[in-house]
Formats: sequence, C-alpha cells, structure tokens
Amino acid sequence: PDIVIGYARRPGPAMERKLGSLGIQVVRLDFYKMLTLEREVKILGQLLSREKEAGQLIAWYHKGRDLIRKGLKKIGCRPRVYVESYSKYHTTGPGSGGNEMCVLAGGQNIAAGFSIPYPEVTPEWVLVKNPQVIVKAAAVTNAYDVTDSGPLKEIGKEIMARPAWDNIRAVQEGKVYVMESGIWTGPRAIIGISYMAKWFHPDMFKDLDPEGLHREYLERFQGIQYRGSFVD
Repeated sequence: PDIVIGYARRPGPAMERKLGSLGIQVVRLDFYKMLTLEREVKILGQLLSREKEAGQLIAWYHKGRDLIRKGLKKIGCRPRVYVESYSKYHTTGPGSGGNEMCVLAGGQNIAAGFSIPYPEVTPEWVLVKNPQVIVKAAAVTNAYDVTDSGPLKEIGKEIMARPAWDNIRAVQEGKVYVMESGIWTGPRAIIGISYMAKWFHPDMFKDLDPEGLHREYLERFQGIQYRGSFVD
C-alpha cells in the first residue's frame, strides 16, 4: 500500500519505523472521537482526492449535531448516566468515544472522574453512583439481518436482573437502553447520540429522528439498504 492508517496512539511508534523503511507512509487518524472527526474526514478526503464526498459526509454529520445542540440549549439539568462498553462492568471515561457521545447527548457521565478511557468498575460502585439512565454498547452478530430487537432486549434484561441493581434508579424507572455497535462511536456515532438525546431528554427531542438519520447514512453514504435492529 501507499499509506497505512492507524489510530493516533496505537499501534505504537514501531509502526512508522517498520513501514517507513519500506517507503510506506503512516497516517494517524482515529475516526471514533466526535471532537476530531470533522478534521480527520477532511484529511482523508484530501488524501484520496475525495474532498467533495468528505464535505457531504461532514454536512450530514452537522445536520444531526446542530439539531441536538439547539435542543440542549434548553435543558435544565443532565441526568446521571452509566455507560457500559462491550465487556461487563467496563465503562467509558474521559478520552473514550462513549464518554463523548454521552456528553454530546446531554448526559452526565458518572465515570467522568476517572483518569483512563476504559476503566473497569464494580457493581457496588454503580450502585453507589445510582445512575438515572444506563446505556449498554453491544455487538450483535449480523445486526443488519436481525428483524427485531430481541437480542438487544435480552441484554437489557440481564442488566436489570443483576444482583441488587433493582435499587438503581435507572432500573426502577425502566431507563436501561442497549445500543448495537453499528451506531456506536465513529462517523455513525451521531445516530447513536441522537438516540441517547431522546432517551435522556424525551420531552426536548420529540422531533429528532435517529432512524431517519441512520437510513440516510446507510443508503446515501454506504450504498446499502436500511434494515436491522440497533437499539432497544
């Protein structure tokens, strides 16, 4: 290849040393952090001589982002949110895509005080924090071919059945949501953020249409038909 794209911090500097000796350029782009996504898409568009397409994707992203920003100007408070990544009891702290999604959707991440992006916590820690909303990221096999939210619903039931978690406000009020990896972080994260905004502030985002945003992303930018089940 002419170039190899890696995350900003991994693999480590050895990748440049090894590939540089072969005349291969390493480009460091994350694409999973919303705060740097626009700049990175522009860079990729320039590298591939696809500035027009990059601009169209950025404009689509802005459309969803601006609707959420407008609504968040009117919120009074942010609910306390426990965001659980793919592994049980692994949450998302500062520097993670999940934390950015929570904050951009108008939530208060209960793991915001950690110093690492993906800390492992205990069930008791979550109980003490008593989140008002729980959001779980899940990877479902062949999510595009799933015709209903059954697999995601089962994951949600497992979370609600954890020992003593019936004392958590989010569980008591039925505000436990599961999001499939197809709309979790990355360029498609604005779809997941839109769902989260509606979960966090249902009265404020009645007109927000995450499904329509997802349909446009798949059919316009990916060239595939919208189908599957991605939230419950």
